[in-house]
Amino acid sequence: MRAARRRRLEPEVRRQEVIEAAEKLLTVNGVEDIVHEAGAAKGTFYLYFPTWDDLLEAIRGRLVVAFGEVRERVLAAMRRILRRTLAPEAE
Repeated sequence: MRAARRRRLEPEVRRQEVIEAAEKLLTVNGVEDIVHEAGAAKGTFYLYFPTWDDLLEAIRGRLVVAFGEVRERVLAAMRRILRRTLAPEAE
C-alpha cells in the first residue's frame, strides 16, 4: 500500500490528522492483536481494561511517569551545571 502524497497544512490541522490516524490504527489493531502480542486471553484484557478509554488512560499514565523521570534527571543535571557555573571561584 502506497502512502498518500503529503500536502502542506497548518500545524494544528496536521496534528489533528495524526491523532485521527492513531485512533484509526488503534481501532484496526484491536483487542485480538493486543492479547496475541501479550500472550493473554481476551477476557484478561477486558478484566483490566473494560473500555478503550481505560487502556488509553493506562498508556497515558505510563507516559506521564516516564516523562516525569526524564524531567527530574534533566533538572538535576541543570542544577549541577548552574552550581558549578554560578559558584564563587575559590581564591
